[in-house]
Parts: sequence; structure tokens; C-alpha cells
Amino acid sequence: MPTEPHWAIVKYSTISHAADQRSIDHPGHGYGAYTESIVTYETFVFQKDWTDAIKDLEARNITYSAMKVFPAKVSSEVVVTVE
Repeated sequence: MPTEPHWAIVKYSTISHAADQRSIDHPGHGYGAYTESIVTYETFVFQKDWTDAIKDLEARNITYSAMKVFPAKVSSEVVVTVE
């Protein structure tokens, strides 16, 4: 994950997995059908590359969120005392 400001696209998709034969023949046993959600985070240094990627996603009708990201700067302090 970048620590500096950057352009980003979050893509959402799913993969459907079919049930195995055992769960089809004997419900409640084996591995049932399920859908897996997938989220990917793609970063871009240059706005033009980000814009081109958005145009491609739009042309392919892919679900996404596009953003300019400014990561938080987090610092902490450790205090040790001896009594």
C-alpha cells in the first residue's frame, strides 16, 4: 500500500464455485455451491494512466470505484517509566 498520495481504482467481482457431486447427491454433505467476492486495489502514480484505466473499465462494463487517495500519516510515541 503506498504511503504517499496516489490515484487508485477499487474493482469488485465475484467467482461462482459449483457444488461437488457429493453435495448434489446428498445435501448437507460435501462442498456446496458458493460465491466468492473479490476486491482488488490498483494504484497509479500518474493521473493519465488512472484515467486510461477508467476508460477501459467503462468500455468493459466492470464495476469499480475510482479515487485520489491521501494516506493518513500516523505516528505513535512509546513512553517507558521505571518506578
